[in-house]
Amino acid sequence: MTARVLMVLAVVWLGASFPPAAQAVLRVVATTGDDGNVGSERAPFRTVAAGVRAALPGDDVVVLPGVYREAVAVAVAGAPGVPIVIRGLPGAVLESPNPGASLSAFDVLPGAAHVRIEGFTLRAGFAETVFVRPGAREIELAGLHLYDNHAGIWVAGATDVTVRDCVIERLARTGVRIFAGAQRVRVADTRSAGNDDGGGCSGDADGFSADESTADVLFERCEAVGNSEDGFDLQTASVTLLASRARDNGCSGVKLAAGGVVENLVVERQRTGINIGGAGAAATILNGTLVDNDTGIRATGGAYTLTVRNSVVTGPAKALVADASVRLIESHNIFHRPLARERLIELTRVGGSALYSGNDVNDGRWQQETGQGDGTFAIDPLLEATTGVPGAGSAAIDSADSRGSPPADVRGVARPLGGGVDRGAFEVVPVAVRLADARAVGRPDVSGIGRLTVVGEISLPVGTDLDPRRDSLTLDLRGVGGCVVHVTATPVVDGSRRAIYEDDDGRRVRLRWTTLGGGRLRFWLTATAADLWALRDEPGRLAVDVGTLHVEGEVAVRMPR
Repeated sequence: MTARVLMVLAVVWLGASFPPAAQAVLRVVATTGDDGNVGSERAPFRTVAAGVRAALPGDDVVVLPGVYREAVAVAVAGAPGVPIVIRGLPGAVLESPNPGASLSAFDVLPGAAHVRIEGFTLRAGFAETVFVRPGAREIELAGLHLYDNHAGIWVAGATDVTVRDCVIERLARTGVRIFAGAQRVRVADTRSAGNDDGGGCSGDADGFSADESTADVLFERCEAVGNSEDGFDLQTASVTLLASRARDNGCSGVKLAAGGVVENLVVERQRTGINIGGAGAAATILNGTLVDNDTGIRATGGAYTLTVRNSVVTGPAKALVADASVRLIESHNIFHRPLARERLIELTRVGGSALYSGNDVNDGRWQQETGQGDGTFAIDPLLEATTGVPGAGSAAIDSADSRGSPPADVRGVARPLGGGVDRGAFEVVPVAVRLADARAVGRPDVSGIGRLTVVGEISLPVGTDLDPRRDSLTLDLRGVGGCVVHVTATPVVDGSRRAIYEDDDGRRVRLRWTTLGGGRLRFWLTATAADLWALRDEPGRLAVDVGTLHVEGEVAVRMPR
């Protein structure tokens, strides 16, 4: 599975709140078990379905490594604060028992509620691999790896559904489909890649889709890569797309059929970067970076308001094409194509189009004739070729309109750094900070929860303004299955060369931070209830923020058997 490079901003689960231990039960499933057993660690069930049927609110159904050829119906319900957790440990695989039949690995039925399904590999011919049906609610799908199936995760008419930290690839249809009136659906830190039905732009193999009947749909830190149709095909008027990426999809990177809000989006190498259509709903694009698309932004189809601000759009063709019926609000962008005299912006009208070159933007004709273009340049933004980050001397640095700009960039780096907010999806980090060394040891129990110790050093440039006795600190360790541990803390004990941090529950997480000579900082973290399962036997991604500094890097977590 692909390691995550995007950091989480919010404080996430360190240990769910369960009822007293006597009420919660650990129900174990193993390939060596028997469904006539009681489902304990010593006498496990044989099938996932048996473990799920036995589960009560607060129970954990833990599935040990092995291949399980079954389709599981989920009809159970937890309760607020006491969900039922169905957890596959690393190596737990569900395969379709009959690839020719319309089967789901997990079929979440009407009435299912407060259920979390996490950690499984789901492969080999399922139809709708995970199907969350109308009437299901408060469902979370986390850390799943889906591949070589017909369709991916379908959320049909359900409410309050979260999909996070999943990898979905090589399907014959859409990776994540939200439809049939589903409401309050959040998709986060999920990658949908290489889905292909052979139909190209006429087919049905998007990375992510949400139809016009859905409401309150949110995508955060998602990636759509190499899908044969659109990266994000969003037909609903109630959608928000944050800190996400679309690249090398066959048609549009993002399609907004009825408006929506897009922030910190990176879109590379599609026919159209962002394709907007329909009428009646406003579309807003803030701090986007669109690179090498055949057309950067296209707005057609009716009377609505399109706001484009603080974005960088560069490539071989036109940056912006909009119908005359679209009310355009455009400012503080950088539009660029290699020759300044070529058409850069097109406003289409009946009987002809108004065309504006890069020279027209820079000499004021664009602004004089349209009232648009306040603070907009037509200039090479000097983006780094492999990252899209503005390089040294870029006009994007410190020049954005701070009004309404996102508080962090696509990577989670806080804005602004330096003299102002940067244009585009990336905030340039002016001081290079390096994670010099990090080592970790975890000791999970059978459910994957356990004690974690992390020791590391950070190397700082000379002159760094940092005082660990004063500055707040955030430490976040993530695996491919989600958050392992997250701490936001402030100093509670001061010394000349040391500060000790604790979160609100000092009995659970403690972090010590010591300054060393030569521009080095050393930290120790101990957590007694880290979610070590989320590492999935792969290195984690560690991010540390202290004061205004941000550093991140890979760390292997040793887990003695």
